[in-house]
Amino acid sequence: MELSEKQILKIKQGVAKEATEKACLLAVAVMADTLSLTEDEICKVASDISRWAEYVDKHIVKINDVADVIESKTGIKFGRF
Repeated sequence: MELSEKQILKIKQGVAKEATEKACLLAVAVMADTLSLTEDEICKVASDISRWAEYVDKHIVKINDVADVIESKTGIKFGRF
């Protein structure tokens, strides 16, 4: 059985979306724990991360640009995609 390019793209997008959602949940959990955020602050952070993830999914923001900004401000290096 062979998959069409369209089917492969749909599978890739689904996998990427699931990975993004898991990474966002992990990021919120770590920030909430590390920074002792209140419930309202956790909700705000979760909402902001979700919004930014949507920007990346819609190609409004490039994830590598986000990594570049963080690296320039903190020195923390991220992989590039």
